[in-house]
Amino acid sequence: MRLYNRTALRNGLAGCLLSWKSVVLGVALGFALSAQAHEIRPGLLQVSQTADSSYSVVWKQPLLGDRRLPLEPLLQPDCRKVDAQMEATTSALIERWTTSCTLQNIEIGGLNRTLTDVMLEYTDLRGEQQRALLRPESPSYELGSGGAGSAWLYLKLGVEHLLAGYDHVLFVLGLLLLIRSTRSLLITITCFTLAHSITLGLSVLGWVTLSQAAVEACIALSIVLLAREALTNGDSLLKQKPWLAAFAFGLLHGFGFAGALRDIGLPDDNLWVALLSFNVGIEIGQLLLVGAWVTLGWLATRLLPEKTRQSATPRLQTLAAYAIGGMAIYWTLQRVLPMFDNTLTLT
Repeated sequence: MRLYNRTALRNGLAGCLLSWKSVVLGVALGFALSAQAHEIRPGLLQVSQTADSSYSVVWKQPLLGDRRLPLEPLLQPDCRKVDAQMEATTSALIERWTTSCTLQNIEIGGLNRTLTDVMLEYTDLRGEQQRALLRPESPSYELGSGGAGSAWLYLKLGVEHLLAGYDHVLFVLGLLLLIRSTRSLLITITCFTLAHSITLGLSVLGWVTLSQAAVEACIALSIVLLAREALTNGDSLLKQKPWLAAFAFGLLHGFGFAGALRDIGLPDDNLWVALLSFNVGIEIGQLLLVGAWVTLGWLATRLLPEKTRQSATPRLQTLAAYAIGGMAIYWTLQRVLPMFDNTLTLT
């Protein structure tokens, strides 16, 4: 009598292979990308004019793990900090001070050496606001030069948050490995959009709150599960209905997207416009990923002989699943272990 089931044994061995191969790939690839995965959180610089040459400043600088990024607001040379106060949260270092000087230009020193954006909010004596998104390629802003509207700023922030968030990117790619038809693609992407839109709004508006550390750990684990599913032989439930995973895990990713918005806040005068614009930006980034995937598939059908394409596609998908799973396992360990012991890190 046979004491084992071949299919179960094969799936079990595949799970073991995913474990050790993914860890090897994760050490090489996850370590290289782990810093960037945490560095995408935006900073916030608020400058409020309190008198003709006096200003109140709030500088909220994102933390990279437990390390401070090399960023520093550069005002005019004669702008000295007075009554500076500092506090730390789990994701940012917040500094407040006042200064007296003639302010014309604002720059974030060191921004060009990071992947971080900084939202600048300047309020003059009349209460009028100027907003600008300072980026590595444009780290300075001249007051009075005409900042962009809230809708455009938050839309750009949403696009960049999706495309620069490697964990979110790998999740979308993991979903694509499970999809077998155009109809399934449309349903899956729609479900992911609906799910993360729900929890993004609930979290940003303060109606539902979760630990950001736990959310990020679970996001990494969701990618591991997708990679494992992509390596499973046969038609599993999630391969037949990938929209289930898209909706269930999309609720979780919505809390992750909300982390960036909570860091910089939403403008009181255009709260709903900014929230909607950020969400639309996420969708644009998501569609760019899907479009790139579809384009690659179309090019493969045009450039490669059918026999070569049929033999190479499964191997490439398997390799992609191992690479995705490897990085996700690394991120899962990196985010989970510090919860049990703050002295144990993988950075």
